[in-house]
Amino acid sequence: MRPDFISRVFRLVAIIPMFCTLAPMLQAQDRAATISLNKWAAISLPFRPTAITATATTFWVCGADEMIAKSSDGGKHWKIMHENHDGEVLMAIYFPNETIGFAAGSNGRFISTGDGGETWKTWAPDTQTNLEISFADDEHGLRRTDSGAAITSDGGVHWAPVVFPADAGDFQPPFQVLGIAALSATNLTVSFAQSYGEHIYLSTTDDGESWKTTRLDNIYAGSLYTRGGEYWAFGIEYVDRQNRGGHGVGVALHSIDGRNWLHGAPSPHEFYGCAASGCILDTGGFADLSGTVPRFASLPTDAQPSRRWAFVAESICSVDLTLECASATPSESPSALVLPNRPIAGSYVIAAFSPTPSLMAGCLVCPLTPFALAKNKLEQTPVMVNRGPGPPQKMYMPGLNADLGIRFVIRKDGSVDRIDVSGAPQKEIEAAIRSDVRSWLFTPLRENGAPVERKSNVQLRVTCMAFGGNDEATCGFHFPQISPPPKP
Repeated sequence: MRPDFISRVFRLVAIIPMFCTLAPMLQAQDRAATISLNKWAAISLPFRPTAITATATTFWVCGADEMIAKSSDGGKHWKIMHENHDGEVLMAIYFPNETIGFAAGSNGRFISTGDGGETWKTWAPDTQTNLEISFADDEHGLRRTDSGAAITSDGGVHWAPVVFPADAGDFQPPFQVLGIAALSATNLTVSFAQSYGEHIYLSTTDDGESWKTTRLDNIYAGSLYTRGGEYWAFGIEYVDRQNRGGHGVGVALHSIDGRNWLHGAPSPHEFYGCAASGCILDTGGFADLSGTVPRFASLPTDAQPSRRWAFVAESICSVDLTLECASATPSESPSALVLPNRPIAGSYVIAAFSPTPSLMAGCLVCPLTPFALAKNKLEQTPVMVNRGPGPPQKMYMPGLNADLGIRFVIRKDGSVDRIDVSGAPQKEIEAAIRSDVRSWLFTPLRENGAPVERKSNVQLRVTCMAFGGNDEATCGFHFPQISPPPKP
């Protein structure tokens, strides 16, 4: 979460970060934050966080410099449990129970613990970037990389690619891996998206010896987790699609084998970020959809969590550019955000994130976040519209198009510094892209095994559009051209 972005774009209640008191910079340092009922608290960490998970009692966060931190008191205090300065960037962390844990990241890096994080083992089975991991125990698991999904039966030392069976019928590549989940030593499932059509679940009940495909009509539910001895998948279901064109509703599904799926509790709203414990609703608040009826928790409304969050008891912590935590209070209904009057397509996601391959080589996290711009900052932009029969006609609407040049330095830990923006027609546009670029994270570059800084540059296009009844325009950035970074 980035408070400067939230206050600038969404005009929500201003964030007043409650910064923690820092202890001496030691290997096992504690970081404390005061968590109140009505504000998000910022936690200061000595590394850039990228991922978060939770067991029944403990939050775990990982990130740059191969650092891992934990909190056993609901996010109030944090302790560094592992680090490797000038090491790789850990992109995923997973604990199948309180004792066994895995983390993985750039250049094939894997680390694991069998004693609750007190000691860690490090290795790299290959050089692929690990984006997501899921383990059923200390040996059996799945991983998601830039190239797809893979399965292991020896704790991640060796991996075999997950491929569609020859008799998969209409399910033909190309595919994009959306989610992975290891339920047991023999029962594992991967969710895929085709280039068109509903999402597909590919599951095995014999530790990868054979796989079976399942597609549910009108279901797009790629977020995949395990909870209570079942798989859980979250997404969108299109109702009355065949008869009336359909409308989308949030859907939660559960299965004991990845092949036969049942509906969980109906969600009152669509959601944008889910984990094993439930989902964050588009309109604010949290919903647990694992019962026959939803169970809600109210969250502070000064901000929304990113897509990377976790629950422990009545606390929630979220990872974006920083780590922030808050209380999650059980309630009869979730808290609600006031949505602005602007033409944002889809959900009003604040700093939403999904670790998918980027257009920029080596980029691990490169969000380009929509933002608002006052209508008096706009020009008149030509657009083509359909007005009944006949060809589209040109008309002018409040809008703006501009090409930007961004130069920056990628530091040894993969984070970005020394940002220079040229071509921005408004200071608000320059501030918005600076905010995004500051949050970018790259695979650390090495020369002869030693980490080095590097210079890079990209070309971006910004497009803003508003309609007559809108108070503000919505702007977005796009990649028209990528310049590869020169060698240092």
